[in-house]
Amino acid sequence: MRVKFQLQMVMAKADIKKQKILIERLAEIGITARPLTISNIYNNKIKQLSTDLILGISVVTNSSPGDWITIEYDENEMV
Repeated sequence: MRVKFQLQMVMAKADIKKQKILIERLAEIGITARPLTISNIYNNKIKQLSTDLILGISVVTNSSPGDWITIEYDENEMV
């Protein structure tokens, strides 16, 4: 099993077309995010994520963490 991020989906729903715009909007609410961090979330390559960034992304995209953070199970894993 693994955590899967669907940042591109909530960005599209919030009409945020570029990662740079997301970073700017996060900064407006006092949350610093490095471009590499946002890119890694966007591309499902991030290994850990701060709760502040989860909160900020959710606020900026008007979503809940469960809208863009999911658990993906392997075929042979029981739920």
